[in-house]
Amino acid sequence: MNSKISTSSKIVASCLLALLSITSWAETSVIEIDLPGVDAVEAAAGYIVQATSVEAAVRAVESVGGEVTGKISTMKAVGARLLPAQVELLKRRSDVRSVIDDVPAEATNARLASVGTS
Repeated sequence: MNSKISTSSKIVASCLLALLSITSWAETSVIEIDLPGVDAVEAAAGYIVQATSVEAAVRAVESVGGEVTGKISTMKAVGARLLPAQVELLKRRSDVRSVIDDVPAEATNARLASVGTS
């Protein structure tokens, strides 16, 4: 049983570390986009786009003109910089499972926070 808990803790910790590693791209910047009905300049923000595979997430983000900022293979996801209109387009795709704000995260369990740091 302890090995299962240990393995589960390591998986959770690796996912948290992967999320933490791409949060630096969550800062807002301004990019130009050419989409009908969208202002020429809007604020882009960081998101995590989860799909049926990492490759599918990359294709989905690129298909709406977003920028892939990192890959999270354990989650079948990518970090991305997207405009609000691009987020809405991604949410309508059948191969995209979720699009969530990429906000800073921290481990709340001291054991999880120390996994992989020794």
